[in-house]
Amino acid sequence: MSQANFNDFDRRMNRIHKSHQKLSRGARTVVTRDGLIMAKPRRRVLSLFPMRALLFVLIAGYAMKVGFFMYMGAETYSSTVTGLTAGTQFDQAAAYVLHADALTIWIADAIRSAVA
Repeated sequence: MSQANFNDFDRRMNRIHKSHQKLSRGARTVVTRDGLIMAKPRRRVLSLFPMRALLFVLIAGYAMKVGFFMYMGAETYSSTVTGLTAGTQFDQAAAYVLHADALTIWIADAIRSAVA
């Protein structure tokens, strides 16, 4: 067997092996237009769902933090968060998360300037 033929054979074997690995994780059958029944690998959509949900929760929480900061004002917001540090461990964790960082202040200023 010549080297070119062996390379073609090796590529085809690798492609078949990858296809079998994908099918071993789950497959669905599809009937093509000409009536041939083919096995297609199942798509893995569930692995992205928790990441999307987590990202959505983080963005929504940050938006609420910015909204509270804008509604209460910087001084009132800071005094409220400072008051949380004297509470329980949950209150202290909330104070750590709700602390007005530079990004929160920047977003609030950007929204204020866009609205005004």
